[in-house]
Amino acid sequence: MRVSILMISGVLLLSTVVSAKTVVEGISEVSSFELLMYDNPIERNLKKLVQVETDENGRFYIDLSFTRQEVVIFKNKDFSRELSVYPETSYIVRLDNRLNIKEVIADRPEINQIFSVENDLNNLKTKYLQRNKSAYYNDLFKYLKELLISSGNKDPQYKVINSKAVTYAVANLKANSKKGFLEIEPYYLDKIDFSFNGVQAINIIYALELQFKFFKTNKKVDYIDFIEKEVNTIAENKPKAILDLILTSQALGRKYADQNKLFGRVEAIISVNASNALGDLGRSINDLHKSTIIGTQLQEFTFTDLQNNDISTKAFEGKFLLIDFWATWCGPCIKSMKKLPEVRRIYKDRLNILCLSIDYDIDKMRRFAKKSGYYEELIFAYSKENDRMDSYFNRRAIPLYFLVGPDGTVLGKAVSDPFPLIDQYLATNSE
Repeated sequence: MRVSILMISGVLLLSTVVSAKTVVEGISEVSSFELLMYDNPIERNLKKLVQVETDENGRFYIDLSFTRQEVVIFKNKDFSRELSVYPETSYIVRLDNRLNIKEVIADRPEINQIFSVENDLNNLKTKYLQRNKSAYYNDLFKYLKELLISSGNKDPQYKVINSKAVTYAVANLKANSKKGFLEIEPYYLDKIDFSFNGVQAINIIYALELQFKFFKTNKKVDYIDFIEKEVNTIAENKPKAILDLILTSQALGRKYADQNKLFGRVEAIISVNASNALGDLGRSINDLHKSTIIGTQLQEFTFTDLQNNDISTKAFEGKFLLIDFWATWCGPCIKSMKKLPEVRRIYKDRLNILCLSIDYDIDKMRRFAKKSGYYEELIFAYSKENDRMDSYFNRRAIPLYFLVGPDGTVLGKAVSDPFPLIDQYLATNSE
């Protein structure tokens, strides 16, 4: 057990951390918010950890359990903010009325160093604003070079190098000062780890650019060949393995890549990295995309709709059924849902869309459905059998979709983007 006494905004707080517990506590001007986390840093599907209610003084206390670095999200209906957290660490934060993290203190010095570097980088940007970009990128290069070379191989420094602030600074340098980036790149890649932030760093600095490069070919090259060629341009093994997994996973469920070969690559990455965090991430991606129920008859479930009527999955037989697992707090869910009414209008005689909310607050779901107007085309409902559904659908994170055929056979599963799956079965089999 470790006890820490921390002062934030004049308030003295006592924190106790046991084993691998992560404690997040503090003061918020927002009296009620949700704490979410990403299921993994590549798919970025969300899951809810807890609903937070502050006391009369605005204080809150959240006790979590993580085995590795994660990113949590403070969210209400209007705002969301991210915070990187580590196991066995106590954090005290101050949130304003827009959930901005105005102040944060950790009880481990190496974590506080991350916040110090973040402040340095923000101050550097503020110093120049838009007045002298050349001078800004020159000073940014000098700062990053000193940070990377002086950091050595100590573990605390790895956390700083893999932090979100350093990632965006390096990406900024790459986009605007190629010469400076190439000079610091070997030092940077040497310190990339398999943490959430490390994976996100490779995604932001390399993978997004490479995906754009592939699409510029109009998908005329073989995607597997493309991955192998681009991944081999990176010398360091850790970032190379991360980039391979990112580029592979981002094509899962897409028509332009051989799915069997992609899953084979994921399995190979898991095998080589069986005992480290990248192997865990590969298994997470496998579990998210694969399903043991595909090709089987959908089990019968009963749901409750907006009018409090009970409806069974059997009622949808005779048409295709898209099951959409979502929540009002899930931004990617809402983004995809905006397109579903039009899909329903196109395939109205052949397709029903069942939007199953996993919200704790069912009234909130009802308000969203009515305000959005989507209920005219989509069927909104919730289940009282969540434990059974979690087990049956392996419902780890959202957004998540299953397409069921007219005969009740589960045809496929989609993560984040259901539209290729819908097109595969409905656009190519028009009556």
